Amino acid sequence: MRPNLIAVALAATFSLAPQDEGRNLRARATAALAPASGEVALAGLQQPVEVIRDRWGVPHIYAASAHDLFFAQGFVAAQDRLWQMEMNRRIGSGRLAELLGPRALEADRFLRTLGVRRAAEANLERYDEETTRLLDAYAEGVNAFIDTGPVLPPEFWLLRARPEPWTPADTVVWTKMMAWDLGGNWRNELLRLRMAKSLSLARIEEFFAPYPGDAAVKLPELADKWGRTPFSCALCEATENGVRPHLSASSGSFTAASPG
Repeated sequence: MRPNLIAVALAATFSLAPQDEGRNLRARATAALAPASGEVALAGLQQPVEVIRDRWGVPHIYAASAHDLFFAQGFVAAQDRLWQMEMNRRIGSGRLAELLGPRALEADRFLRTLGVRRAAEANLERYDEETTRLLDAYAEGVNAFIDTGPVLPPEFWLLRARPEPWTPADTVVWTKMMAWDLGGNWRNELLRLRMAKSLSLARIEEFFAPYPGDAAVKLPELADKWGRTPFSCALCEATENGVRPHLSASSGSFTAASPG
């Protein structure tokens, strides 16, 4: 799905750029780069924060509190990646077609049906106070950058778009998308769990050997946990019987459907 999304974005971008305006892209892109030095006064910081960019432009943030650190991280992330962040939250929220047109509707329908945004918002209601405060601080930093009225990345100009205020849910949405993207080995994980019912960790590692040169990951013995994890066992039994497991994005409930 990702290559298709990128292809849609590029097609929409270049089709919207008149030839005479296209010559200004380099100047606009350069003007949107984060400054390497200077000072900016921002409401919301509790104490001064220092951001040092090395010769590769990588920011190193020094702050006196976690709040200020995450605030500055949000500000710097928006300096460097505002268009990427805009696209990320739109992908996870099923809002690509607002910018890219009808060609993005299929992706939007899929992501809305999957319920990534709903799952993110549901998770937010259950986070502890410290996590919530840090997510708020990060969002405040992103919005502080937007409020400075910066030269926006050229993609905003090409698509006649403006960034909306950032929210904690936008941050969580992309963590969900990354978890899904990096979870392509879920079948192997379920197989490992099934094997743990009757095999020791050492025997399992004979089938799931680490990469050459890497040490085996230290995992607990799972055999004694089989009787106490009905959710995991239901998943394993469902896959053993050839049915497809479905997880509800809003409630975390489990159902199984026969193939076909």
